[in-house]
Amino acid sequence: MRQDRLNFSFSRNNRNPNLFTDINKSYGSERKRLKALFIESDKSQANNYIKDLENTIAINKELITEMLKSQSAPDSSINQKLNLENARLLKQVAELTQKLSDTQAKLLMTEQIMKEHKMREEEKRLEFEEKRKEFVGQLSKKEYIVQHYEKKNRTLEELLKKFAKKEPELSKAMREPVSYTHLTLPTKRIV
Repeated sequence: MRQDRLNFSFSRNNRNPNLFTDINKSYGSERKRLKALFIESDKSQANNYIKDLENTIAINKELITEMLKSQSAPDSSINQKLNLENARLLKQVAELTQKLSDTQAKLLMTEQIMKEHKMREEEKRLEFEEKRKEFVGQLSKKEYIVQHYEKKNRTLEELLKKFAKKEPELSKAMREPVSYTHLTLPTKRIV
């Protein structure tokens, strides 16, 4: 009977210990994949915008050059406007390049934080696994001790029955019911 309970308790505790880790890994890999797709999309959009701005600047330069060639006396107000537009576009390109750089730095920091978090999770998992093994070992030892004492108890009962046949007082005492309600088992809180 006790052996069956012991086997049941071990089978109940022998669930897949890597199940939690597997779920976390699949969730983490899916999350990384989606994050990478988002960042790649963001980066692609930023690069396309930068290329568009660079093309606009190139077109404006060509226009300025053509206008300067076609006019013998260049109009300074048109040149000034074009130069201002070129400066504005160059500034936008610089800002977008800086934003892209900042985004990449944030991504790197986030990845480092995630790696550190995963390392801590793995350390805790290993610690809990070690504790679980320790508790299973303690349970096994205690179960063995209980079985040992039950065997001794049966042996003692058999010896008492033999002696009770010869001693009427002992025979009478063995027939009386025994109450175990006053006994308490020691309890230890697991922290």
